[in-house]
Amino acid sequence: MKLSSFCRLKMGLPVRIAVGAFFLHCSTATLLVAQAGPQDFDFEMRTDKTEYSPGETVIATTGLGVRADGVQGWSYGVAHDTDLLNLEEVTTDGTDTDTVFSGGFNGTTLIMEDPPGNGVIGFIQPIILSFKKVVLVPQSEFFSMAAATYTVNGDACAGATGNIPTVLEFTEELGVSGGPRVEFNVTVAGVSLVPANITSGDVTIQCDAGPGGNAFEFDQDDNDLLADQMDTLDVDILLSNGTADGVEVQGWQYGVLLDPDEVEAIEGRPGVDSAALNGGQGPDFTSYEFAAPGGNGTLQGVTVGVVVELSGPGTEVLLVGVNETKHLDTIVLRSAVDIVDPEPGRTTQASFTNELGTPEPIDSIIVVAGRGVEPDITDTKGINLLPTGGGDDPRFIRGDANNDARLNISDGIWIINMLFYGREETECEPAADANGEGGINISDSMYIFNYQLQLGASSGNLNPPPPEPFPNCGTADDATPENCPDGSTTCG
Repeated sequence: MKLSSFCRLKMGLPVRIAVGAFFLHCSTATLLVAQAGPQDFDFEMRTDKTEYSPGETVIATTGLGVRADGVQGWSYGVAHDTDLLNLEEVTTDGTDTDTVFSGGFNGTTLIMEDPPGNGVIGFIQPIILSFKKVVLVPQSEFFSMAAATYTVNGDACAGATGNIPTVLEFTEELGVSGGPRVEFNVTVAGVSLVPANITSGDVTIQCDAGPGGNAFEFDQDDNDLLADQMDTLDVDILLSNGTADGVEVQGWQYGVLLDPDEVEAIEGRPGVDSAALNGGQGPDFTSYEFAAPGGNGTLQGVTVGVVVELSGPGTEVLLVGVNETKHLDTIVLRSAVDIVDPEPGRTTQASFTNELGTPEPIDSIIVVAGRGVEPDITDTKGINLLPTGGGDDPRFIRGDANNDARLNISDGIWIINMLFYGREETECEPAADANGEGGINISDSMYIFNYQLQLGASSGNLNPPPPEPFPNCGTADDATPENCPDGSTTCG
């Protein structure tokens, strides 16, 4: 399809040529063919940056280098690798084309695969600036013709190592269904020229899961878990961002593989950063599935799925800045075995996995711009299962006066009833000594009330947490078999 064929002038006489449903009225003035050649024109593709991660948006602009007067139109096509990129939109809005277009023909069109299969495979742009008057493109180093928006496929890096290069390629192989293929053409005073330089756009998809990418990580602050089937360990799940740009995360999912013979997951909750989303309400949707089996039935662990915002306006995201780490979730683990002195302790491992979940295993991804991005999931966490003292050292939770293995205002009321109304006493006395000062009195009850109910600097608490052991079962110097006998607490 050559645009120069739309208008041919003979000795200055008007020519009226049918073009589809349009008629092109050429000027009655004789147009002199400019002394311009292919060397005066370039086709060039520019992108907003050169490296992208799965799920990111690519803004690509086609441009015309113009070093001679007389350009009245042009045509070309651009193709892309549909396994790596999705073409969402192509437009002339906001480009230089808009500044000179005057009642001509704008055939900027997305091209679908024929027969249909992979959807959009590229776009073409045949342009006639005007049917009614002479409109010319000014000389320019880069006259922007069209802007195309692509999204890097979420699974673009599946099975890849390192980075993947791809090209937004100028082509003459595209055309509308049933029509001719587009040709490279710059129409100059009615004459068709093929630009001497045609530069396609290079794009690199970052698939390196090491430094410089996104990664799911375990915190490594505390790896010790008492092997008594009562003690618990909070395992924080983190997302780090080592890319060159901030990442706006709309959701995430992953699996954590555990050895069910050693540890079990008993609770999941949003992390500090995700809990702050939606005005402190946390994500709109959270799912923590425990004892999640693998596809072959032999693996076991936890699967997590989170959506930041389920309904409009869709602007709430978890922003992870450059070289920043955010706390996504906390998984609470408990030992599945008892290890008692003198039996030695041992170490088990938690690791990220794509092999858990039914009916199909879930992939470990973050959601960015509606697309799944695969972070690095190679981090692991060693968990040290420590032997207990075999009953010689009493174990309790500080402040758990009513022996229900947790601290709340009912423990403060229990202490008041015990001290002033002759109600049942706490069998493990150190457990009722909430402030750890020795002995049991009204100050312990007030300490619990202040910790639970009064606003203060410690995350909503006026008092700091009770002294250890808290919030998990443990031992303390003030606990002896005499004041905290075996069987007097739910710690065992």
